[in-house]
Amino acid sequence: MVTAIGWLLCPAAFSVSPKATKPPAPDLPPKTANTLNAIPVRGMWKHIVVHHTATPSATPGGIDRFHREQKHMENGMAYHFLIGNGHGMRDGEIFIGERWKRQIQGGHLASEQLNMSSIGICLVGNFESKPPTERQMKSLEALTRSLLQKTGLSSAAVTTHRSIHPHHTSCPGKYFALPKIELTTAAAGRTR
Repeated sequence: MVTAIGWLLCPAAFSVSPKATKPPAPDLPPKTANTLNAIPVRGMWKHIVVHHTATPSATPGGIDRFHREQKHMENGMAYHFLIGNGHGMRDGEIFIGERWKRQIQGGHLASEQLNMSSIGICLVGNFESKPPTERQMKSLEALTRSLLQKTGLSSAAVTTHRSIHPHHTSCPGKYFALPKIELTTAAAGRTR
């Protein structure tokens, strides 16, 4: 009886929405957001390219050392960002690399021209064997959304290594699916 009276007095409070509400878009941790906001962005970026390490674990220092010593990259880690999987870094942790801090080109693609205009985000893991973690994907979505806003690029600029170099690699692996990034800010709809 109380429920029926409550419904009569305020039916909206008891109605069920026919449309399921979408969970809110993930946000960057405050420290990461503050660091990103403190870095002025140059206007040269055209792509955001997602990679995987193709290894079960990695650290920023290990990748930096490998790229300097084995790949002879004077600027170290080829990527602008690295997202951990809980093995070597915390699950979902975003590392902001020196290439982003200094706003210099990446070394993550087999094309000098593409490296000059492409932001590289690498997720730790081998996605030929298993998919990225849920936290990695949430961090990737939050980071990508922030980068799109900062650079003024549209979500069409987000791609994978495999898509930008289809005959060169299978990176980031068969178990990786690029999340759909919906922009709800002033950056939405802008293209470069």
